[in-house]
Amino acid sequence: MKSAFYLTLVFLSAFLSGIILVERASFSNEWFAFSKATITPREVAQIPTQEQVITPVVSDKKSYKETALLEVLFTSQAPFFDWSSPWQDACEEAVLVMAEAFYQKTPLTPEMAGERIRDIIAYEEMNTEGYGSITILETAEIGRKFLNLDISIIENPKVEELKEILKNGDIVAAPMAGRLLNNPYFTPPGPPYHMLLVIGFDDEEGVFIVNDPGTRRGGKYRYPYEVFIKATRDWTGDSETILDGDARVMVIHKKAI
Repeated sequence: MKSAFYLTLVFLSAFLSGIILVERASFSNEWFAFSKATITPREVAQIPTQEQVITPVVSDKKSYKETALLEVLFTSQAPFFDWSSPWQDACEEAVLVMAEAFYQKTPLTPEMAGERIRDIIAYEEMNTEGYGSITILETAEIGRKFLNLDISIIENPKVEELKEILKNGDIVAAPMAGRLLNNPYFTPPGPPYHMLLVIGFDDEEGVFIVNDPGTRRGGKYRYPYEVFIKATRDWTGDSETILDGDARVMVIHKKAI
């Protein structure tokens, strides 16, 4: 009885082993046939290695457009639209008044602007050679002594240099050969000499944003970079030689007051 039992077990084991071997051979043959039929040598070469998969492709840094705009209140140099004397020559004083209001965080109504412009003119008449067109260096001296502004001078300013100053929160007063600005709101042909306040820039448009006191429409006015740099000329004392003026601007720093 035991012999028959053992013989049965041996037979079943042999039978099952044969089935397993047949299945393995069949699976191996099928996989070999599938691989051979579907993957060519060229396709094998195109399969990425582990290094290719995990190594990122480094692309060039994306370019982007910058912009900055400081909220500096605007006044025309003629707050009541009277362009007779002394207002017709008060662009330098108007620039200083806007800078002072910005750093002192005070309002700037036409009445306040007009009064402060007159105060600066009175100071000039008492402490300088008199009222009229003045250089950026003279304007800086008045700003320091009379308005307690913290001012520095930059020679031959570049676009990127001015943009960095504005991004830092400082504003820039710039003397101009006014007729090179081609501002359509100036009375033709425009002032030979002028001064304005730079309060921002926009790379998308390629412009500096300024408060230009030479027109009542001068708040946040935009001048192309190239036009601005070309027109930056300090007063020479003679409107006939303004194009020979030095290229310089004054930076009015936010930590001044």
